[in-house]
Order: sequence, then C-alpha cells, then structure tokens
Amino acid sequence: GNEHGSVERPANCSGVVAVAALNRDGLKATYSNFGAQITLATVGGDYRGDGAWGSLLGDDGLLILDNGGTTSPGSPTYSRVFGSSFSAPIVAGAVSLMLSANPNLSVTQIVSGLRISARPHVTSPKIGACSAQNPGRCICSTATCGAGILDATQAVLYALNPSSYVAPAQSPAVIDNADVDAAVALGNDLP
Repeated sequence: GNEHGSVERPANCSGVVAVAALNRDGLKATYSNFGAQITLATVGGDYRGDGAWGSLLGDDGLLILDNGGTTSPGSPTYSRVFGSSFSAPIVAGAVSLMLSANPNLSVTQIVSGLRISARPHVTSPKIGACSAQNPGRCICSTATCGAGILDATQAVLYALNPSSYVAPAQSPAVIDNADVDAAVALGNDLP
C-alpha cells in the first residue's frame, strides 16, 4: 500500500506475499506501508516531491514503457512511475523465474525462498528506523519491511535446489553521505 502506514488488505491477508517499496538507496519509500505482515521489499520509486527529504533522497522513479494515448492508442513513450503497485509485480516476476527454474515448488517453498535469498536491509548511522512516529523515508528492518531486499538471482538459485540452498553471507549497505547529512538536518521525513 501507499499510505505510509500499517499494512492493509489485501497485503495483510493470509497467504499473500506483501511487498514494501524502496527508493534507489534502499530506504523505505516515503509512501510505502510497513509492518510485520510484509514479506520482503524491492524498488518502487520514491517521488522527489514527497516528504521533507524528497529533493535530497527521493528519486526519479521506475522507467516504464508507456503509451501517450488517452482514449485510443498513441505514440509509444517512456514514463516514470512510483508505488508499491510496481514493487509487487517485480516480486511476481521473480516468482515466475523461480517457477520456470523449478515448476514443482510449493507456495511455502516460494515464500521461504524469497525470504531466505533476500539481501539485508540497508543501514544508516543517521536515519531512524521505520515506526509510527517515523513513517517517511526510514531504515527498514525485518520487523517493518520483511526479510530483506529482493534478490531475484539468489531466489532462482534457491528454486533450483531448495533443500541444499545456502544464502551467501552479505553485509548490509551503509547509507551515509552529504545528502543524508542535509536531510537529517531537516528533522524526520514526515510525509
């Protein structure tokens, strides 16, 4: 969801793979919902005009193929988009890759594979953790944004042999630069 709050239906329903949206740096996108029901996170774009930190830590969004027509087909073009509505299909694409590698995977194995193969969430010594008091751009944890960041390559490697897959040891990326310093000086990134 895109309400920068708690997870809502259908994402909070049993059996659903709920996805949080991240920006280019791996911070929770200012609009993305978060909470214990999230399975994992991936890119979703993060509009520069949103939140106090938008001009510093927002991004240009995801580039998609589009059509300029409004009532009939128009010229093909590219557009920039933002939202968890784009994050969820990216995860669905990874699931399709997993199933093409191993069509016998169960739903439980697919969800387990997404979780086990995910990269760790980014960290920052200056940006606060996601919470009800800090719902804008924030640092995800396994409690707020799922098991980690989607790694489609590792998810497919898991799918090839779920019983013997071992996730590679990975350290989280640390986000600490001049833009972070300038953003933090503005206070919390409230949407």
